[in-house]
Amino acid sequence: TYNYVKVTDLNPEVTQPKTPDGVGPEMGLTVLLNLSYADYFYPLKNSVGATVLIFDPFEFPDSATGAVREVPIERSQEIRITLNVKTKIADPEVQRYSIEKRECMFPTDLSKEYNGNYIFGDCLVKCKLRSITALCKCKPYNMPTYPDLNIDDLPFCSLANIECLNKYRIK
Repeated sequence: TYNYVKVTDLNPEVTQPKTPDGVGPEMGLTVLLNLSYADYFYPLKNSVGATVLIFDPFEFPDSATGAVREVPIERSQEIRITLNVKTKIADPEVQRYSIEKRECMFPTDLSKEYNGNYIFGDCLVKCKLRSITALCKCKPYNMPTYPDLNIDDLPFCSLANIECLNKYRIK
């Protein structure tokens, strides 16, 4: 997935994203799209336009996990997208309690399993990947890999797996 980065053994040099020097429309990102009809050879939606996906670059943008915001844009339309940042910071003392008791995890919990960067969405994506590989005997080309799942020998999903993937889409 474009712009998805994760600290892994294969990608150890990932750094924190750069931040702007201020806020407001003049400090944002401006994108101009050329939405040509010639590009509609296989539309996924019954609409003309584009969809902007907004997500944290450290979380896999899977809409089922809630880790992505989709904003549809019609042809010849100008839009402004406002982002509100909410940060929740727990007192470090909370981490002394067991995961079961506090009912939440810190980024450093399960550090081996998630390369020291646990995010709840990762857990959901990993569960989805585990289901797909077990039920359909293939691995999706567009999902992250987790070394502990031992799926390197599985083939990538292809058209031959479509029926199975559709059958277990919500698992």
